Amino acid sequence: MQLVGLALASVMALGPGDQAAADSIVVTPPAATPEAAPPPPAAPQPPPPSVDAWGPSADVAASAPANSRPLIPPRRPSVASRPPSRGIGLFIGGAVAFGIGLGARIDQADHAAGRCQRWRSEDFANVSDCFSFYDPTGVDTNDIFVGGAYGSGMVLTMVGAGALGRHAAWQSTFGDRGKRNPNSRYIAGAIMTGLGIASIAAHYALVYADGQNPCTSFECNVQRRALWIAASDGGAMMLNAGFGLFSWAGNYRSNLRKYRRMRLSVTPGVTQGSVGATVGMRF
Repeated sequence: MQLVGLALASVMALGPGDQAAADSIVVTPPAATPEAAPPPPAAPQPPPPSVDAWGPSADVAASAPANSRPLIPPRRPSVASRPPSRGIGLFIGGAVAFGIGLGARIDQADHAAGRCQRWRSEDFANVSDCFSFYDPTGVDTNDIFVGGAYGSGMVLTMVGAGALGRHAAWQSTFGDRGKRNPNSRYIAGAIMTGLGIASIAAHYALVYADGQNPCTSFECNVQRRALWIAASDGGAMMLNAGFGLFSWAGNYRSNLRKYRRMRLSVTPGVTQGSVGATVGMRF
């Protein structure tokens, strides 16, 4: 603009004779420098999300900070997370022990029947003496072994039934929440125990009757021993079942009370970038 002003002043100062010189004056404006160029327009920026904005972007921005950590899942109580054992192995062991005792008892009677078929060659006075020698009605070594096997089977069965009752109590409290009636097991156990005792008493009554009226034939001795085995060993089996039912009912009832007395305690915990809780079981 200063150059333009100077040029106009020069033209006005010239006279008429100097008009040609004025026409020869050319005013050249200065070229624009790169620094004077205007900057390009900036790209429009989206407005920041407001607190009241709705949508996925607002949720993500509010719930996923850069330094956040995943929440610590609460631990479940160890007592309620795993059901107790059913005791199947104990039941199998009890059945094996009982089977060993029953097999020994039958084997002794079968051995006596095989030997006493030839009682005359065995130098016995009669067939009843032969049976009394190979399969005596009193207590002998084999009877002690059979009694020990039956006793071991009963103990294993009772322990296994107790474990099964505990498992049923856990299921009633934490599992399927089904109701079990221990009173029916008590009644069934009492019936089985009574029948077992009566059957064993009948066995001794039959043995006493045989002493008062002994057999004189081979067939009579075989039949009476089969009846004795059915009475005594059948009575032992019913006692086994009765004691097992008592054990199931008692353990179910006691463990059900214990599980229902349990209380859950929740302890919250907050650390840098995480929030969690600890669950404990008190009883």
